[in-house]
Amino acid sequence: MSPYSTVDAQAAPDDAYSKEVVKEFVLQRLRLTPSTLGRTMEDAPEIVRATGGLQQGGHLIELFNRFEDFRPEWFDHWYHNKELVEGHVLRGALRIVNADEYSYYFRATRSVARRRRYQNCPAELHEGHLLAIPMVEEHGPLTLQEFRELFGEKYPRYRGMARRILTDLYNHGEVARTGRKGQKPLFHSVKRLPHLSDMLAVGEEEAREWLLLRCLSVYGPLTPGDIAHWVGWNITEATDVLRRLLETGAVVRVKIEHDERDHYVGSRGLKLLDSLRDDLPEHEFIRILFNDDSLLLGYYLRLGDYFGYPWSTRS
Repeated sequence: MSPYSTVDAQAAPDDAYSKEVVKEFVLQRLRLTPSTLGRTMEDAPEIVRATGGLQQGGHLIELFNRFEDFRPEWFDHWYHNKELVEGHVLRGALRIVNADEYSYYFRATRSVARRRRYQNCPAELHEGHLLAIPMVEEHGPLTLQEFRELFGEKYPRYRGMARRILTDLYNHGEVARTGRKGQKPLFHSVKRLPHLSDMLAVGEEEAREWLLLRCLSVYGPLTPGDIAHWVGWNITEATDVLRRLLETGAVVRVKIEHDERDHYVGSRGLKLLDSLRDDLPEHEFIRILFNDDSLLLGYYLRLGDYFGYPWSTRS
């Protein structure tokens, strides 16, 4: 029995969706069909939003695959104007997301950050952190090395801990990345970054609900395990958030043909799913995706069932 049987009244109709319908849903949402491709520079921020962010390092390839004729300077324009920002969100990967959504991605994944060793979020701040906050606010943006020299000169006892103190503040949310100097990331106080003005106001519970709905808006019907993998949550965290959203009707349970597991989708996604069931388009369209493309990250265990090949070709 489904653990959400008490809210089965919120479920979608009993007819199962075919995998072809679900496949078309995710391709359209991820802007990988001819009619959904971007065409101008103005389309870039909305494509980043629609795909749940880009993987830093492969972001230009992801955008190239989602435009008719992409130009790298289009990304540069939005990045340098702070409409797109980077940060360690989701599973701890360095992602590029829309500035007005960064606070939600960030707060929703603090439980993930508190568990990981790389880019770990401290449970609390100590004296060194508290001394560093006003210094970053006054002198930022700073590279890690610039902060180390400045902080170490004023507080010699913390010189050896300076880099860790700054990354702690970044992972705790007092500072954020704000572009680069050469290839080195710059950090500044969120109080000095108008595009992140809500950073300290967004709560973790609110952000987790937002992020789960964003996940389902991008990928359509997913299992709790699929959701947990994409975000980096454990299965208990994913099911707890699902339960709350099921109770409000923001998420509904659906069935997929030839799959006994319960799947969940945002209620706003039902209209597209139903329209595709009634009129499923056909495409002759090829895109070669890089290893961390948004489609592969969300479908890493489902690629064989839906697209005919595994995520990894290694035996």
